[in-house]
Amino acid sequence: MNGVGLSAERWREVADFWREVAQVPQLSFDDALTTVVDGLMALMRASHVMLVIQLRVEPGLRRLDGFHPVLSRDFGPDAEARMMITGEWAAHEPRLHEDPVLRRVVEGAGTFRVVRHRADIDAEAWSTAPVRRLLEQLELEDRVNVVVPVDPDVEVSFCIDRPSGEPIFDDADGEVLSQVSRGLVPLATNFVRFHGLMPGQQRLDDDERNLLARLSSPASEADIAASLGVEVAAVEQRAEQVYEKLGVGSRLELMHFWKAADVERSLPLQQPAEREDVSAPKAPHESGPLIPRVRDAIDGALEDGDLSREAVARRLGSSVRALQRGLGEADLTFSGLVEERRQHLAMVLLALPWLTFNEIAERLGYAQVSSFNRAVARWTGSTPSEVREALIDEHRTRRRLIEENS
Repeated sequence: MNGVGLSAERWREVADFWREVAQVPQLSFDDALTTVVDGLMALMRASHVMLVIQLRVEPGLRRLDGFHPVLSRDFGPDAEARMMITGEWAAHEPRLHEDPVLRRVVEGAGTFRVVRHRADIDAEAWSTAPVRRLLEQLELEDRVNVVVPVDPDVEVSFCIDRPSGEPIFDDADGEVLSQVSRGLVPLATNFVRFHGLMPGQQRLDDDERNLLARLSSPASEADIAASLGVEVAAVEQRAEQVYEKLGVGSRLELMHFWKAADVERSLPLQQPAEREDVSAPKAPHESGPLIPRVRDAIDGALEDGDLSREAVARRLGSSVRALQRGLGEADLTFSGLVEERRQHLAMVLLALPWLTFNEIAERLGYAQVSSFNRAVARWTGSTPSEVREALIDEHRTRRRLIEENS
């Protein structure tokens, strides 16, 4: 599918979707999930999207080696009925391990991949494919799997469906999905984390996931307790259990855990040279692997409270001279990247009304809150209080729009 020429209109659609995905780290988990799923449906003219978490299995343990689905969530009409049909089909299909579509998906295990059910296998193989019978039962014309690796042992498959009577997914659709797939990493990663299925975590039950959704929002513990009809002490006790299962020490660490799954760490959208006049997010000077690693190292240094060049270079396993040389080749400076990461994290933390400005200033490495205030004014032209109010209003507006459209 590489090299397929997309029209300017399709590139604009990709750019619009990319801008939506870029908001993911600023949203609560439920809002982010809704934003991305709705965006995929619009982008692909789809009726449903299903997210499937797949864990690596040892060769020979199952009829299809590679990754095995352990949890799925369906979005769209009649989701519960669709899940029942899929479960019955999987349980009673005797030739599932021979299915040409599933075998093609497994072949690329551990890599980003887009597999179209109708177009990526020949017509004869499709005519007898078990997956074809599933699509008929679900009244679908076609399905495409966009598989996103989030860990060497974990993948998330975005199954995107078109209803009967619609065109099948063509080469242009495949190219679009190839372009946007890396932008799905933040949401896919946190979808796995949200269920406690990342290596080193313990799986969360329904009540714990319900609490986690609230803990990852700007709501205070008092507001969460009121919404659940329990005392604040009970929320704090249950929250500690969630933190322990997820491997984090506090709510602040949980928020950073979710919010720092930044789209900036994903590979930038690549466009053919002939489409450069179309507005799509790109990151010039940052195509090499160094800059995302430096951002990660600076974030870690912020956690430890040591933002020196030496500390960041140690995290990279590099020398200060090599770090400076690499940044210079990318037309970037160390101080500029520190400022960028501080600004990014400040916008995340200011959206959490239960954090004081003193706590945020300390978290960002400022010795005085006045230094933090001046930095916010430099970034935004506003005070921290004004920025916080705007961020919370934006969150409320998004929630209202989602509820009105649900």
